[in-house]
Amino acid sequence: MDGLLAKLYEDRLSERITERNFDSLCAKFQTEQEQLDVRISELTAEVNAKADRQQNIRNWVETIKKYSDPKELTAEMLNALIEKIAVHNAETLENGEK
Repeated sequence: MDGLLAKLYEDRLSERITERNFDSLCAKFQTEQEQLDVRISELTAEVNAKADRQQNIRNWVETIKKYSDPKELTAEMLNALIEKIAVHNAETLENGEK
């Protein structure tokens, strides 16, 4: 895009295009460049998210391999395998069961 903009500027300086056309094309190029910058940011974030997910999967597989044949339950094993424990209020059904 920068090369096209430079060529456009050269064409304007040599008066091969009018100032009006130059302004119009320049605005179009700048809008397209902004859209491309946004798209690059989106794609970069997507790639980073996928890389993080892959690393999390590798870490999980390594943890599971480490504790695949436990002889006893240890605090270290629990801390490695359990991310969190969520406790919710009991729900009562229509028949009174919880």
